[in-house]
Amino acid sequence: ALLGASYETVGVARLATASCLALSVWAYFYWLKFETEHWLHRLVLAALFALLPATFLYALELWSEHLYLLISLLVLATAARARQDELRWWLMAAALVGLAALTRTVGVALVAALAIYVFINKPPRRWLIIAVAFAVPLILFLLGLLDRKSDDYAEQLSAGYSKVDLFASLQFVLSTNLSA
Repeated sequence: ALLGASYETVGVARLATASCLALSVWAYFYWLKFETEHWLHRLVLAALFALLPATFLYALELWSEHLYLLISLLVLATAARARQDELRWWLMAAALVGLAALTRTVGVALVAALAIYVFINKPPRRWLIIAVAFAVPLILFLLGLLDRKSDDYAEQLSAGYSKVDLFASLQFVLSTNLSA
């Protein structure tokens, strides 16, 4: 959409999608640094993550899943890093979770999950600053929703899923993208 979404920019869009996927694997590996100490465990888990069948299936499409995945994993990594109670990491996690909410609607649930995580894991003394950092992206998200027609999203969702043959769709996606 940023580049005009024409057939001439498909290569750039595929490159951006592949870059987000590669960076997602790195972000997952980085997050695991805070969850497990052994580097070989992190490497095996990141390799398994990269080789999931869904990873390859979504890599064939030009959707925002890889961007959302990258941002979500960066949220997890910065929240894990913020356990040391450093304000800058809490603010970075809050800003990233706001980007996730702006990227995909399901990101709003990630905002709630991070807010609960902050509450449980002894938030820093400056919790009001973090709360404002959470609120700014949500306000932007809500303003964006108010700008749309109220039933657009529901109509698109119901129209997109009500008449879909999943196997035919998968076959079409694979034959179209693998032949190129």
